[in-house]
Amino acid sequence: MKEREVACVVFYDKQNRLLIQDRRKISKQGEQYGWFGGGMEQGETPEQTLTRELNEELGQNITNFKFLIKYDVQYPTLLARCNLFIAPAPKYFDVKEGKAVLVTMEEAQKMMMNNEELAFAKIGEYLK
Repeated sequence: MKEREVACVVFYDKQNRLLIQDRRKISKQGEQYGWFGGGMEQGETPEQTLTRELNEELGQNITNFKFLIKYDVQYPTLLARCNLFIAPAPKYFDVKEGKAVLVTMEEAQKMMMNNEELAFAKIGEYLK
């Protein structure tokens, strides 16, 4: 099975709702929803990857994110080693890949395909 290091971000708003990516039309591994972000390129740090990916996906140079947790996500043909960051949701952005969906944490947990309990536990702790 192929492994890939990725960097992703969970955005939150003032009501602690989460901004997730609707990936149904762009999915590579069958996921319908996920965090914004993507695969690390050779020589990149997770922070550099995330900055690049957010520029590609949202058209913004976002750098005010904080590291939250590193965990594995199992897809049908890929093991993604996810470096998850957290940041306030940007006020304005132009989603270039997929769509943005603002949901409660409980809704996000139901929508996400993969076993991400560790990530949601850390998000809950952070947002307390």
